[in-house]
Amino acid sequence: MESTEHEGRTIMRIFFVIDHSVELKDFSLNALSSENGRVDLVCKLIKDSFLISNSIRKDTVLYIFFSKSKKTIMFIGNQLLYLNPDERSIASILKKVFLLYLKEKIIGKEYSPGIYLYNWNIEEVLKRINLPVVLLLEEGIMDTTKIRQNVAFVLSDHTNFSTEEIDIIKNYNPFILKISPYSLHTDQCITIIHNKLDVML
Repeated sequence: MESTEHEGRTIMRIFFVIDHSVELKDFSLNALSSENGRVDLVCKLIKDSFLISNSIRKDTVLYIFFSKSKKTIMFIGNQLLYLNPDERSIASILKKVFLLYLKEKIIGKEYSPGIYLYNWNIEEVLKRINLPVVLLLEEGIMDTTKIRQNVAFVLSDHTNFSTEEIDIIKNYNPFILKISPYSLHTDQCITIIHNKLDVML
């Protein structure tokens, strides 16, 4: 997988989130939960993917497929800058990326340090990752031994995967995992996975 190594460092943690509500368009920083889908939830999952106290996780890559706009944004941990823990700050980075793309329409460009925008669909992202897939679903099997390095964790946002999305992902023979007896938010699932992997170090 091309993206598992950046500047000589092997990326050990890969998250792929499919978003169903946010479009690549302008939005108000004062209406993160209403004006353009759930930008607030996207900011939370970005925060929990990368931020630890006074630092950024360098061993993580996050892909977000924005299904309404058919675009994927890739975040590379060891290249990210200016990432702060408050949602408004993260939203301002997303807003900048969206507006620059709308102005320049350049695919594959680094629109902010460590943040790249592509035309990749779900299948193209999974092909690029080229790692075993762990699909998180509430009807999955509770087996935390499947939380390990060098796999791709695939999650949906606050809505369920569509049937078409599940069919595409199942072409990659995923292990279908449930990580809690409770229904959790995407950012909470990411936090649990990070914690499990941290303990394994």
